[in-house]
Amino acid sequence: MNRDGLIDSSDASLVLEYYALASASDDVAAEDFFRERQEG
Repeated sequence: MNRDGLIDSSDASLVLEYYALASASDDVAAEDFFRERQEG
């Protein structure tokens, strides 16, 4: 998220990546996925 709290395009692509993974396998935890991505 950027400073004003809006979702930017990189966040949107992460969400799409997450849904692609989640639809391929049932055991992808959203919190873990996004935490790993944010930590780099």
